[in-house]
Amino acid sequence: MIDITNEDHTLIKSHIILPRVLTAFERDIALIKATLKTLGPYVDAIAEAQRKLTADIYEVRKGFRQRGIKVYEEVTDGGGGWRVDAEVSRAEY
Repeated sequence: MIDITNEDHTLIKSHIILPRVLTAFERDIALIKATLKTLGPYVDAIAEAQRKLTADIYEVRKGFRQRGIKVYEEVTDGGGGWRVDAEVSRAEY
């Protein structure tokens, strides 16, 4: 059995959290566009954060490939909690 390292845990946690933050940013932009008349600076700041977050998501996926991590199920309990079933299959170092 392969031990899951702290780095693996960090990648898996990022895999779960980052897309949810990206969704929140998208919701925030829609809300700002619907309620503010001067939206340029706010939307620009969120859009820049989205670009950086998208780059982070890419790096997490790259880390998954390099480490042989596969997430095959994410389960949420509806109250903000979640459980992830993941598999790590890599050659022993």
